[in-house]
Amino acid sequence: MPQGGGPGQNPAPSAPTARPAGVPLGLPGVGGPAPRQAAPDPQWQPAAPGYLKVRFIHTVAAFVPVLLVGLGLDALAVLTDGPLWMRILGVLVALVAVFWGGWWLLTTPRRTRALAYALESNHLMTRRGLVFRSITSIPYGRIQYVDVDSGPLERLSGVSRLTVRTAGEAAGTVVVYGVPNDIVDAVRAELVHRADERMAAL
Repeated sequence: MPQGGGPGQNPAPSAPTARPAGVPLGLPGVGGPAPRQAAPDPQWQPAAPGYLKVRFIHTVAAFVPVLLVGLGLDALAVLTDGPLWMRILGVLVALVAVFWGGWWLLTTPRRTRALAYALESNHLMTRRGLVFRSITSIPYGRIQYVDVDSGPLERLSGVSRLTVRTAGEAAGTVVVYGVPNDIVDAVRAELVHRADERMAAL
């Protein structure tokens, strides 16, 4: 029988090229387009360890007054032979302060470690939150002002806050907590420098 393609005959289809064993799909030229490379993780700078003491003191200062109010209501009801509802209310307020404040104190180290910032190539990124994680990304071109703030407890602990004010339709304020005092001025200067560069390029 004649072989090959004669006049008016279609050539036989060629067999598909076999994929070499051990080569995954998705490589260039093999089984489809190349996979998209994942973006590198931000270089997070966590809050300084000294900021943990500040958070502990703030937590205690927030819940101790509530506890004292509950105990005061209960004591007042006992001393003045007040109504039963006053004693119940005092006990409930005290219990809420003890349990809620205790949980807040126990999670303070983890919540403090969740605070971080990153100076990326085009954005300032901030991270916060333990149960509800929040990550904010701010283009340097939107930064208007960068202020350094610190209260008495922060100064004693060797940390400061950076308050970043932004422009645009979504203008607002972003706070970077727990920046060590020995680098806070350098971080502020770097943010201002990058913001000025982006504004000059517009």
